[in-house]
Amino acid sequence: MDISKYDGKYVRIRDIYGESFSGRASYAGEEFLECEYGGDEDGIFIEDCLIYNTQIKSIEEIVPHGTAEIWTENLILRRYQPDDAELLYDKFGTDPDMYKYSGWNPYATMEMAQETVQRFIDSYDDERSYSWVMDVDGVVVGTIGAYDFDGHQIEVGFSVSKDWQGRGFATEALTKILEYLTENEGIPCVTAWCAAENTGSRKVLEKSGMKLIRTEKGGLTVGDNKYDKLTFEYWRGEDPQTKESDCRLWAIKDPLLTEYHDHEWCRISHDDRHIFEMLCLEGQSTGLSWRTIINKRQAYKDAFFNFDIDKCAAMTDDYLYSLMDNTGLIRNKNKIFSVRKNAVAAKKIIDEFGSLDAYFWGYTGGEQIDGHWQTSAEMPTESEISRKMSHDLKKRGMAFVGPVITYSFMQAIGLVNDHLLDCRFRNLQER
Repeated sequence: MDISKYDGKYVRIRDIYGESFSGRASYAGEEFLECEYGGDEDGIFIEDCLIYNTQIKSIEEIVPHGTAEIWTENLILRRYQPDDAELLYDKFGTDPDMYKYSGWNPYATMEMAQETVQRFIDSYDDERSYSWVMDVDGVVVGTIGAYDFDGHQIEVGFSVSKDWQGRGFATEALTKILEYLTENEGIPCVTAWCAAENTGSRKVLEKSGMKLIRTEKGGLTVGDNKYDKLTFEYWRGEDPQTKESDCRLWAIKDPLLTEYHDHEWCRISHDDRHIFEMLCLEGQSTGLSWRTIINKRQAYKDAFFNFDIDKCAAMTDDYLYSLMDNTGLIRNKNKIFSVRKNAVAAKKIIDEFGSLDAYFWGYTGGEQIDGHWQTSAEMPTESEISRKMSHDLKKRGMAFVGPVITYSFMQAIGLVNDHLLDCRFRNLQER
C-alpha cells in the first residue's frame, strides 16, 4: 500500500488488531525505520504511535477543525492540559518581558495560570477557538493561539520562553498556524501586531510571510512607556513568498529550507570546504528528504569538524562508531563512514587537480549552466554531466554519489542555476 501520500495529512487509521488512530500522519520510509527502529518496511507515525504498513487495515483522510493537533519538523502544537499551568507559570510567570509590551501576564501567579489554562480547555468545543502549546519532546517551550474571529479575519499571538528563544521555534509554529488557519479553516486574513522595539517578534512575523501594513506612532501605551505599534497581515492565497513564482514552493514550509533556497541553492561556490560539505550532505539525503538533512545540518557540521577535509579523512573507526549514538545524525553506518571515505578520495582529487573547485568546475568549463526553466516540471533530476561525475567519483572511491545525488550537488554549489525564470533569486550568483 502506498502510504507516503498521507504524509502531513490528517488521517484515521484502523489496524489489523482492531485499534483506531486519528491525527496528523508523519510518513517514515523503510530506510529510516530500519536505521532507527530495526524495521523492514515503511510506516506512519500518529503522535508517538508507529503503525507499520502491513499493520494498516484501512486509512482515510479526515478534515480537522478548531484546535487540532499539528506537527511540524521540531514541534508538536497540541491542546492545553491541566498540568501545563504549573509549567507555564514557571516559564512565564516571573518573566518581566511578558509585561513589557502588553502590560499583562496571564501566567503571573499560579492561580492565574490555572485559570488561563482552564479557559483555553473550556473553549475547545468552539471550532473557532485556537489555542496551542508548543511542545518539544514533551517539554513546553511556548504558546500560540488565534483570537477574536469576526467572520473575515483573526488575530494571532505567540510566546516562547527565554531559554528556548533563538532556535526558530516561533517562526516554525507561526508558519504552520498561518497555513492551517487560512487553508484548512478558510479564514481569509490573519493579523498580528508587535512593538517596533520588539525586534524578535518582528523577525518572526516577517519570516513567517506576514506583511507589515501599518505603523502607528506611539500606538502602544504600557504604563508610562509608549511604543510604535506595527500591524501585520497574512492573506489566504497571497503569501508574498509564493505568489511570484512556484520556484520556492518546496522551500517555504520550513524556515531553513527557505533560507537555503534564497541564499545558497544554485549560488556559485568555489570554496573547497563548502563544496565537500554539500557533497557529503547530499549523499546523506539518499532515500530521505532534503528537509530532513537541512534540519540536521548543524549536527553534521559539529560531528564532522565543520567538514574539514583533512580532519574527516583522519577520523578513526572508534570515532565513527561513536557517532552512531548521535541522535542529530542519520544513524546509518554506511552513511556515517562514507564521510571519511569521501574525504580520503577528496584529498587525492586535490593532489591531482589542485582543489575540489578545479575538479568539479572542470565539468562545466568553469561556467555555470543556466537551466532557463519556466516550470518545475521541466527541471531534470539528473543530466549527462551528473552521470559522468557520478561514474568518476565512484571510480575514485566515493560513496552515495549516484547521478541524482550529483545533480542535486551541482545545484548546491551553483554548477547549474535551476531557479525558474520568474524567481527573484535566480540572478544572485555568488555565495
